Amino acid sequence: MDDKEFTFESEQILKKKNRKKIILIAAISAAVIAAAVVTIILVVSARRKKIHRSEEGLPFSYTWQENSEGGIDLSLDRSEAPDYDWVLVSTSEGMTVSAPASQPDKTSNFSLISSETGNPSAVFGLQKGDDPYTRTYEMEFSLYTALDEEGNFVREFVFKGVKQVQTAVEGGADSEHPYIIQRDEADGTILVFIEDNWLRTESTANLQQEEAMLEENLQELLEWIENDSVPEDSHTNSYSGEPAAAEDSYKNPFTGEPCSAEELRKVLLEHKDELEQMLKDDLQPETYLTMHQDWTAASSDEAVVFVRELDLSWGEGEIPNQVVLLLSYGGTSGTADVTVRSDTAGAQLVMTIRSDDEGSFIVEDHRLESFEPIEQEGEYEPEAGSVEETAGETVEETVE
Repeated sequence: MDDKEFTFESEQILKKKNRKKIILIAAISAAVIAAAVVTIILVVSARRKKIHRSEEGLPFSYTWQENSEGGIDLSLDRSEAPDYDWVLVSTSEGMTVSAPASQPDKTSNFSLISSETGNPSAVFGLQKGDDPYTRTYEMEFSLYTALDEEGNFVREFVFKGVKQVQTAVEGGADSEHPYIIQRDEADGTILVFIEDNWLRTESTANLQQEEAMLEENLQELLEWIENDSVPEDSHTNSYSGEPAAAEDSYKNPFTGEPCSAEELRKVLLEHKDELEQMLKDDLQPETYLTMHQDWTAASSDEAVVFVRELDLSWGEGEIPNQVVLLLSYGGTSGTADVTVRSDTAGAQLVMTIRSDDEGSFIVEDHRLESFEPIEQEGEYEPEAGSVEETAGETVEETVE
């Protein structure tokens, strides 16, 4: 009898059940794995799509979210300043900032990415077009980038602060001393320019002495003209003051042509009255375009703001004479007044300046005041000389 393998029906049923159980377990495992993968994808996607909003109380709000390139999409609000745009002011090495060709009406959008480890930062300014002197605020952000244990980039986006900056302002347009206040882009200091075009008349304190000398010279000249006498200094051209080495070394004062003494005498005799008037006109005081020399600048609290430099800038051509003032942050938060004054000009510019720990350094108020000027004594010297430091009484007159 051949050996045959017999399988009971119960065993066949059991084998079928085991086979179904294995298939079911495999299916469940695959479903669990698939669900886990989907969950991870959704979490990563949700993280990238999550919009982070700025804290309350900022002058301008912002939002940001991670993008698919591993960078940051940043949106800065400007709804309260529709004529202004947020622009990139500066960025440190290791960060790339880009912006779309066109921006929305109420926000400015940027993309920031860092492909190197480090903590690079970017500064954005709110201004009109490309004019940095219209800038009113600056906001700074950093993008910390590091490598994790598996060699993947890990990033953290951080808001570092917002500060108000000095925009260019003007004043005193209808006065003799119009001025401009603006921020120095190089180091954030404040520059002040005050025009001071002073038309000053030469002093006439010694006019009587000059008149006496003129009268003496004129009488001598008339005697030479009428009596054919020789002047005291026969080696000098009596009219021009030049050496008279030869008879024809004289010049006709009306034409400038060389002439003999006899010809000169004849011309002067015919125009004696006109000559006398010309010589007297030479005594008239001359007028010069200059600057007042007694401008001073002082701060009420140098711990808040101090005067770094005060210069008198002599203009040329269309450039006006200007008082140039450089103001720097003193290192302490607070408010202080800076006064720029000239007693001889009868004017002073008073500025109220605020500084804080956030880096704001702002002229909150400015006004040009006028008062009765103190007359400067002594002879006129165009680019030198001092004045008596005598205080004048301020008149309550403010030039807007």
